[in-house]
Amino acid sequence: DWGFEDKAAVTSIVADSMKKECYIVKTWSEAKKGIIEICEEVKRQYDELKTKYNISRTPSIVCDTNEKSASFELYNTYKLPNVMNAYKYEKNFALEQLAEWLRVGTIKVVTKDNDAMLEDLNNTMWLRDEETDELKHEIDDDCWHPNAAMALLYASRMISYDILGVVTSEAEGRVRRLIENA
Repeated sequence: DWGFEDKAAVTSIVADSMKKECYIVKTWSEAKKGIIEICEEVKRQYDELKTKYNISRTPSIVCDTNEKSASFELYNTYKLPNVMNAYKYEKNFALEQLAEWLRVGTIKVVTKDNDAMLEDLNNTMWLRDEETDELKHEIDDDCWHPNAAMALLYASRMISYDILGVVTSEAEGRVRRLIENA
């Protein structure tokens, strides 16, 4: 999450495709950082993932789409492979899916090196419908704006498709239910 007007955030996730589990192993989040500082943090975390964990494939780098030139910078200047822009459609569906994965332990937060992620997850609130008081499954940015959790959200879309093999959209879920019930 490039941040700019608020905090930037970089999150590293290690996935175990056999167990269908993911571990958030490192989160960095700081305010008022430029593209170079953010790219250097991405490179640091990328290098740490490659050396510290037994990873059988090249890590993917999933970036917020609000600054496509920064994604280009990671690929071109820092020579990082697998740089892609996040799939940001159907955000409310993705938020519900991410909340469920965190609730049931599909995605686990390693407590060391993740203070920013824990702060976001503990402080982020859903909006409530003013008339019915029901949850709207939209983030209440006036209460707390998550940055690290948004970085996780962007990565979770790739994880859902690549690692977990689950639906990545409401439309895909409807199609699968129709096929299963035919």
